[in-house]
Amino acid sequence: MLDKGLEEFVWDELVVLHGGVHISTTFFIKTNELENSQKYMSLAFSEFRNNSNADNYNLMIMAMIRFQYWTQKKTFPTAMGRNL
Repeated sequence: MLDKGLEEFVWDELVVLHGGVHISTTFFIKTNELENSQKYMSLAFSEFRNNSNADNYNLMIMAMIRFQYWTQKKTFPTAMGRNL
């Protein structure tokens, strides 16, 4: 069993893998991860609607936390207003 709640566990794993949200990443990585997060969240929600069991609920929560992380993640400053 987890010592932390599911939300905190998922967030902490993202921080370990990618750094805190205030640690910058490239625009490309953030955009790519946001797109993947949106797809994952859509799939998880669809699965939860079809079968509202605990596993699908947990998948939906994990997808929302991942989406929130990548929405808040900072990117490096851009050159002349363009994202690199």
